[in-house]
Amino acid sequence: LDRIDQVGGKCLILDYKSGSVSSRSWGTERLLEPQLPLYVVAYEPPANGLAFAQIKGGAVKIVGDGDGLMAPILQQHQDWPQQVQRWREQLEQLAQEFTAGDAAMTVYDKTRFMQQRYLIPFNRAPEHDKLRLSDDGDF
Repeated sequence: LDRIDQVGGKCLILDYKSGSVSSRSWGTERLLEPQLPLYVVAYEPPANGLAFAQIKGGAVKIVGDGDGLMAPILQQHQDWPQQVQRWREQLEQLAQEFTAGDAAMTVYDKTRFMQQRYLIPFNRAPEHDKLRLSDDGDF
């Protein structure tokens, strides 16, 4: 978290980035980048918007979502409270999976996965099928 702006009683959560930015990952069935939605949900009352502020080559680009805050710069959700509730549910699901020890290797974005293929030896992908447990807990 880089910045929390409060203007006229409304709150905007900002994260500065030097690389490319996109808010598409916040609207997916499974949150691929949960950091800013988590801050929105955790802030009381929930924040009115969230955005990446791209700072690159002397230019600034803002990409985000909100309840009309900073329109038309930020995408406006027709029902912001419903979006915040959806994020809350998605984050709770992620937390439940984590605490249950669910560590399945699932590729949600093949392009992003291939950009990180140098990490394959660390996530044991080549051994994935060999490491399956039988019903009685044996390998």
